[in-house]
Amino acid sequence: MKTDGPGYAHMQSRPCTQSLPHSATLSTLCSGPEGGTLRLMLLGELMSAAGFQRDRLYIEWQLRYDPGLWILQHNEQELVQPGIIQGVSHVSRMVQYPADPSTDSPAVWVAHFAHPLEVEWVAKAAPNPKDWPHLLLQVCTYDLWDRFTTEGYGWLQLTGWPGSRTQYVETWKPLGELLAVSTGRNW
Repeated sequence: MKTDGPGYAHMQSRPCTQSLPHSATLSTLCSGPEGGTLRLMLLGELMSAAGFQRDRLYIEWQLRYDPGLWILQHNEQELVQPGIIQGVSHVSRMVQYPADPSTDSPAVWVAHFAHPLEVEWVAKAAPNPKDWPHLLLQVCTYDLWDRFTTEGYGWLQLTGWPGSRTQYVETWKPLGELLAVSTGRNW
């Protein structure tokens, strides 16, 4: 399967992890779960997407986790089945930011979302690195003829590192058949 890198999705997150015993230096936002467990809070935001060729972008997302290991707390998102939380952002028009000659940066088209993600889990046991929840992204367009098209897929493994960070998720898209690639058709 051939792929290309159509763009990226920009996510800012503030995960909060904690192992017990509870320390008095932790904030009340990160107060500990019951003895011997781990608490993971994702306070994130799907901020923007750039490098895509079409306008009117939106992001379909899924958070996947092992329900045998993680207990979901206070969830207001849509729970599709045990271990899968999903949602969708609003449709955003692209905005062009001009080229910057001082840094040799080209002009770039960006769709802004500011879509919040707030999820909290408590682990039943200490998770292995591969057992942490992960975020699946599907960047799509909604065109003027009411068609939905996938523009790229992305994946992000959540980690147990506390603190705030900004992460860029590289996306990929299958190119399709050789005929469609050589003629420039995208359908």
